[in-house]
Amino acid sequence: MPEFKSMQTVYVSILNWNAASDTLACISSLLKSESVFNLSMKIFVIDNNSDFEDFILLESGLMDDQVNLIKNETNTGFAGGHNLVIKQAIQDQADFVWVLNNDTTFQEDALHRLVSLAVSDDKIGAVSPVLVAAHDEKHIDFCGGMHDWNALNVIKLSNLHDAKKLQESNNENTWVSGAAMLLRVSAMSSVGLLDEGMFAYYEDNDISCRLVNAGWTNKVAFDCMVHHATSTDVYAQRPAYYFYLMARNSFLFWQRHTPAGYRRFLSLRLLDREILIANRLLHRGFSTKGNACLLGVYDGIMLRQGVPKLDRPFMAFWMKTLSHLLMINHAKHLVNKSDGQR
Repeated sequence: MPEFKSMQTVYVSILNWNAASDTLACISSLLKSESVFNLSMKIFVIDNNSDFEDFILLESGLMDDQVNLIKNETNTGFAGGHNLVIKQAIQDQADFVWVLNNDTTFQEDALHRLVSLAVSDDKIGAVSPVLVAAHDEKHIDFCGGMHDWNALNVIKLSNLHDAKKLQESNNENTWVSGAAMLLRVSAMSSVGLLDEGMFAYYEDNDISCRLVNAGWTNKVAFDCMVHHATSTDVYAQRPAYYFYLMARNSFLFWQRHTPAGYRRFLSLRLLDREILIANRLLHRGFSTKGNACLLGVYDGIMLRQGVPKLDRPFMAFWMKTLSHLLMINHAKHLVNKSDGQR
């Protein structure tokens, strides 16, 4: 694979939160690509206030590696953690930031392939690899996505043919996954940092839209494959805070970005869809997760942001009542797992 015409500086940002073993495996995979091609790579690991034992395991595992370890005294979420590195990259005038989930591994030329696509067009603001399931690389988890404003749906493609066709169409509604997202530093400098109000989830959708609105494009490097841990049963395997944040941030995202022509009954449509998710959870016996989802709907309507607080004793009476009333209307959909966002 040919080298770039000039050295490209990439800051790599990896978050750790009580998953030191995964983080160390990710870094081991990453270090194999260092200095192989014409890249100057600087690795940052941000520990988001992990338990003491996990942090010690992480710290001891990194002692022999050229990695910058930053310990947060509070969990600042996906956005807050990665923004520390993005700010540093802007200050140091680096070329790119690779925002990387700690549950990913990849071939040694993955970063080179991402940067190769980015430098091919100076209007590309963000690039994603093809994400495949860690347990089965034949299962494509992400190879492109778009926002369907009419259906208020985040479409995540898993078919390469469809994804390439979408990219060739230069569709302005495209977005890239945040699991292994390469960001151009000059683009981030122009549009701003990741939205820390979201804390976690939907930040990749949000930054993709902001980039497009500012004249940048989002692309997928189809020749680059990254292995990513995926859930086989989202409802059973995801924690309660996930459903809270997905529900809450859906209101933040769609209220912020939905074009004028698609905003009719926007809040009501979001309300019905998110309560359907809550009712599916409750129907399957996941009461804690279902209630967290309802709380997320309530906070989403109130446009609350920031750190999720699920231990609040108060839940609006009308939200519970509405959930019970809609349960009748949702009955035929409770076993339908086809909604793309979950």
